[in-house]
Amino acid sequence: MDDTLRVAKELSHLLTGGNIVLLEGNLGSGKTTLVKNICKNYGIENATSPSFAIVNEYYGTHKIFHFDFYRIKKLKNFMILVLMNI
Repeated sequence: MDDTLRVAKELSHLLTGGNIVLLEGNLGSGKTTLVKNICKNYGIENATSPSFAIVNEYYGTHKIFHFDFYRIKKLKNFMILVLMNI
């Protein structure tokens, strides 16, 4: 099992409703791959990168919001986005 799969499996066992996980890394560093694998552990097979949509919402055994803040440059825009999606 590669490291990304192992970390996703371990995180999946630790996460409960209401948890927030922040991932930071360079483009192509595996953030979306980690999220996809966490989603699979919750019965979600269609997780994709939200780079263009900014946020994707998934439903499985857990409800998951997957944000990509790459294009968000101002705190005000971030707050509006989060408030609209919670």
